[in-house]
Order: sequence, then C-alpha cells, then structure tokens
Amino acid sequence: MGSTNTSIRDNILKAAEQIFLREGFARANVRDIAKAAYISVSDIYYYFKNKNDIFCTLVQPAINEFDRIIHDHHNLDIADTYMSEFVYTSFDKMQKGLIDTFLNLINNYRTAFELLLTRAEGSSLENFTDDYIDKCTHIVVAFMNKVNIHNQQFNCRYDKLTYRLQIVWTFQLMNEIIKHKLKPKETKKAIEDYVKFEYYGWRGLIAR
Repeated sequence: MGSTNTSIRDNILKAAEQIFLREGFARANVRDIAKAAYISVSDIYYYFKNKNDIFCTLVQPAINEFDRIIHDHHNLDIADTYMSEFVYTSFDKMQKGLIDTFLNLINNYRTAFELLLTRAEGSSLENFTDDYIDKCTHIVVAFMNKVNIHNQQFNCRYDKLTYRLQIVWTFQLMNEIIKHKLKPKETKKAIEDYVKFEYYGWRGLIAR
C-alpha cells in the first residue's frame, strides 16, 4: 500500500509540474492536475493540502540545495581563513569549484528553478527571488563583517548594496539561462564567464 501511495503522489507531482510549467501557478487548477494524473480531485487533497502545497513540494528540493550552498560558502566558522584562501588560492582551482557548484545546481534543479523564477506568481513563493536575495544579503554581510575582523590587511568592508548586487547578478544569470533555454555547453560557457568576471572583480577590489 505504501508503494502505491508513493506512486500516486509522484504521479500528481509529475502532472502538476508540467501544468505549472505550461500555465503558471495562477492559471493552473487542481482539476486539470487530477485529470493529467488520472485520479480524482479528492485524491489530490488526500496527498496535498492545496495547489500551493503541490507547488512548494516541487520546488523545495531546489531551495534546500541553495540553502546548503549558501551555508557552505558563508559559514561563520570559516570566516577567519576565508580571505587568505580567496586571495592566494589559484584561480583555476577556485574557478573549478564555483563552476561545478553552479552547474550542478542548474543541471539538477533547472525545472524547479524555472517554476520558482518564472511561474510562481500567485503562489506563496511569488516573491521568492526578492525574499531570498534579502536573506542571502544578510548572511553574506554577517560573514564578511567577521571576515574583516580577521583580515584587516585586506579591503573587504563594503556597503550592503555591493553584496546585494552580486547576489542579484547570480539570480539574473540563472534566470537568463532558463529564459533562453541554454543548452549544456552554452550553460557551462555562461557560468565560466560569470565566475571569471566575479572572481577577478572581487579580487581586484579586495587587494587594492
């Protein structure tokens, strides 16, 4: 019975994903999702509270992965050694790590991010981008303030807006990759160019 329940739930999510992608959250309706999943509307409500619950379930893994990346890269426990590693680690090594992180994020969660960034209007996550940029900015500012305490020989104290813009650019990069349906090779090139731009820009500011 458990496997049957899981199968029905998965079918609902697969059907809903396609309908949300095609119609957007606001125009999608539970009846169409039920029809596409070959179940009754009442079955939908056995597994999910409402349409919004289905949408959030579809995109939550992507949000969780984004949270993990932000935490790993801006963990206060590594703030005291971060700057020396950033300034003195070879570009090739750091570039590969950042590129792999971005590629894995987009390749593994492209559909979820397409829903979040372009199809969420009307859902509880319609302001996800602005809300998440605010959240990330707070985390980065707190991290960089601690970094500055341990690395006063570097110029790493900037206005909050400076850090916010970097995060905005990251979201815009993802949005453009999704919007223009870039192929894997094109996606990799776009990310490589962005990481290079970001890396040399920040190194130039910090070391001056």
